[in-house]
Amino acid sequence: RMYCWCAVHSQPQANAVVMDNNGTVYPQLKVIGHLKELSELVQTIVPDFGFNTSVPKGRDSEQNKIKQEHFPTRVDCLSNETLILLCDLLALDYFLFDFEKPKACQ
Repeated sequence: RMYCWCAVHSQPQANAVVMDNNGTVYPQLKVIGHLKELSELVQTIVPDFGFNTSVPKGRDSEQNKIKQEHFPTRVDCLSNETLILLCDLLALDYFLFDFEKPKACQ
């Protein structure tokens, strides 16, 4: 399928870990984790870091009231055809990061 060009932030997240068109992963990359697991990941990598869990994660859209108000997640507004196109585009993300697929894609 042919997809339109999208802004970088609309590309699959897996693209951020690939260094070139050959699929080479950045050699410096040692750990991939979810923002929800940040404090645990930091403690695993640097046990004496002293991560302050009381500080809110500013870029976590689930905790950002402005993002929730202006950009709500409304999968129910998308047609099954659109969802399937998105699932095709994001297939590697679903595989690598264990994202939950919409019912139309399962």
